[in-house]
Amino acid sequence: MCPVAVNRSVCASVWYMQSGWFLLVAVLASLSGAAAFAAPLPPARFAAARAASRPLAPPASKRSVRSGAPGRLKMGIVTAKKGALSDAPLKFTEKVQAEITEKLRVLDGNKKTWAEMPVAKKIQYLDDIESQLKNVDLGEWVKGTTAIHGFVRPDDMAPMAKTVRVTESFLSSSFLLSVVRKIRTTMREQQASGAAGLKPLPIRKTATGDAVVKVYPYSAADKYVGFGGMGVTGEIWLEDSSVEEAAREYPTPPDGGRVSLVLGAGNQVLLELSDVLDRLFIQGEVVMTKHHELRLANEAPFAIIFAKLIRDGFVAATTGDGATGAFLVNNDLVGHVHITGGLATANKIIWGATAEEQARRKAASDPVLKKPISTELGNISPFIVSPGGDWTDDDLKFQAAHLAAIFSANNSCNCLSPKVLVLAAEWEHRQAFLAHLRQELSLTKQWPPYYPGTKQRYQAFKDHYPEAESLGAGPGVAPNESGEWLAGPGVRNIGAPLPFLLIDLADGGAKGREEYCLNNEAFAPVLAIASIPGDATPRAFAAAASDFCNDKVMGSLTAAVILHPTLEAADTTIADVFASKLRYGGIGINTAGQFHYMIDTLPWGAHPGETLDALESGQGYVKNTLGVKGVRKSVVRFPFRSPVIPTREAVESLPDFVPKIVLTLAKGLATGPLMWLSRIWGLFDALGI
Repeated sequence: MCPVAVNRSVCASVWYMQSGWFLLVAVLASLSGAAAFAAPLPPARFAAARAASRPLAPPASKRSVRSGAPGRLKMGIVTAKKGALSDAPLKFTEKVQAEITEKLRVLDGNKKTWAEMPVAKKIQYLDDIESQLKNVDLGEWVKGTTAIHGFVRPDDMAPMAKTVRVTESFLSSSFLLSVVRKIRTTMREQQASGAAGLKPLPIRKTATGDAVVKVYPYSAADKYVGFGGMGVTGEIWLEDSSVEEAAREYPTPPDGGRVSLVLGAGNQVLLELSDVLDRLFIQGEVVMTKHHELRLANEAPFAIIFAKLIRDGFVAATTGDGATGAFLVNNDLVGHVHITGGLATANKIIWGATAEEQARRKAASDPVLKKPISTELGNISPFIVSPGGDWTDDDLKFQAAHLAAIFSANNSCNCLSPKVLVLAAEWEHRQAFLAHLRQELSLTKQWPPYYPGTKQRYQAFKDHYPEAESLGAGPGVAPNESGEWLAGPGVRNIGAPLPFLLIDLADGGAKGREEYCLNNEAFAPVLAIASIPGDATPRAFAAAASDFCNDKVMGSLTAAVILHPTLEAADTTIADVFASKLRYGGIGINTAGQFHYMIDTLPWGAHPGETLDALESGQGYVKNTLGVKGVRKSVVRFPFRSPVIPTREAVESLPDFVPKIVLTLAKGLATGPLMWLSRIWGLFDALGI
């Protein structure tokens, strides 16, 4: 476990590694020389590509075939026939259409078999996914994924580059392994219980009258090899507050099975993998996935990880442009669509291509899409700091650094990135907190604007708020010798990193949805500040802040609430009051959505109640690995000053060798010669403890 006394700079290096225990393993691995750090991609290759004005193609690799399954592949884009590598999505041609149609026909022919397959057989496929991880070249995968973000020189050990490599190495392997094992644990329970079904879980009744079930830590592995050892807990809040226990069941797929289309997300490597696992094993559907045009580096590892399922006709994948996506969405063989993406994209899929068509069809209740769809569409995520408690200046500085770190991460291109800071106007520490926040953002390096449309959305906010403050410490990655900022896939000239834009709403956000920054998701480094007027006592603020977020801020996906421990000691139910009042699918107490998503037993999705003609954050949940029925929301609680929060100072103080150790460790846990180390975790899993 990772005690608070451990230096925070060390903890920051493993904030995605779930606990400091892994750091010890990493050090041992590094000293023993059991695994090698991935060799860097020569910068000269990018220079050559630029000179030739053509997309960068990774070095050719060979496919070795053993018993019909792919062997170890170098990362890149593997075409259906030749195994050639490229950095461009497939153009939608008649040939591509025919290939995709054939994949869909195979899936359609196997959907009934999958829906009716015994649990024991599906567990074998989960075992195979875990086994196949060792065949993934994690070093190459990390190169590809970090190049997408604008970090094209793998030998760059600038603080921002170090952080990206550490997090990407973990996210691309350990999170997948975690979800696979939790689904397998539930399926083993199904297998053991037979017709009796999954055992219900006990609940607690809150002072607010809600029915809540604790789901984290769920096992000994969660407690001793996970966040649970650091005081982290997770709960699912149920829609029906009258129940005496939490019923559990994985959904029953439609009679005869169903083909589900997953439209992969572009901003994070792990989201597509998580969505595929959800539709395949939890929802019981065969899956066609379309890799996002940015995430071409996912194709080869995906083909390895899901090799047996692809071979047996239960999973298929493709790349492609918008025309490919439209063909898939509207194909009669596809029975369900799942998208993790933007609201505008979802509305085009469901209601039509233009705003006029969408309005007309909504008025007539006549969607273009006539099949079921589940959606995770983003949010203007509130970061609420409650008054009350004995705040010290160090406390204020830490939580300001906490906010700055999670707001700036990934250039704020996450659906869960804080986008509005909510304070009490009369809080005695408000000005001090804001001063610390401005100072922290002024010292924070700026991310490359890698995500398509970032600069345009950012400029729209600048146009609406010309008085907004621009803060930052300059680019976090250097341009090339020609003064260009490049990113993958291929060679994209993405432009210079953007300063952080801070919008202080003078009226405390009283205009609500009429306020541009409260009704439009920036998906860019833009943060609004809303200081709520009125009574600044904690209970009164809880009511006012919740009403503000519920009614005046777009979205219902996730919100963070910061509560001082002395406040919670004086008012032991204040956290439950916030959690009960906020209409969000995921609520973090002393943490934000980034850590919430990483808890493998907490469902993720919008708060129930959004309708198809008025979507904001979406409909449906993913990652309900325990099969809890009637989910209303999930709540994760962190200690007030958790040692795993990756503050700027902690990250910048990391020695260069630490990211290398963690990269080595991530490879060892899931994909490399240290696979045996993960057996410790696997032993907990196998014993069901």
